[in-house]
Amino acid sequence: MVDGDIIADNATVVGSIRSTETSDLKRLYDWLIRTRVDKVVYASFGTGTQLSEEEVSNLAKLALSLKDTRYSLLLGLQKSEQGRLRHVFDRILGPVDRVGLGFCEYLSGKFRIDDNVPQENLLLSKKVDLFISHLGFGGFIEGKSAFVLFCRLLYVVCSK
Repeated sequence: MVDGDIIADNATVVGSIRSTETSDLKRLYDWLIRTRVDKVVYASFGTGTQLSEEEVSNLAKLALSLKDTRYSLLLGLQKSEQGRLRHVFDRILGPVDRVGLGFCEYLSGKFRIDDNVPQENLLLSKKVDLFISHLGFGGFIEGKSAFVLFCRLLYVVCSK
């Protein structure tokens, strides 16, 4: 929806179908080129999500399982959450390899945690083979529009 669109009185707008903002992958180009990323498993659970240490532990183990494959793991995570959970990643993956403004990398760049991922453009880039998400409305529409396979957090990260 854009300014001036008319909607029914009984409708509540909770988000846009497609973003009117343009964003690009410049923020991720260095990582994609430097690490020769072929395919990405992208995990993002929304800006309001606070992951538990168990969930983060499972994400770190997922990163380890992808280490010797053609896949890299990109986790969208707010800077404050990165700081709160860094000790879990360090314990499982070892010391961080590279730190920058709003991101850090482990496993020679095979696992990147970033606080500002241009999600819609990343999904449309054809680099993402799997989108692990809480499957909110925005992520669902963006993933579906990009024909990306996606899984819900509940089944992938929280399963025992």
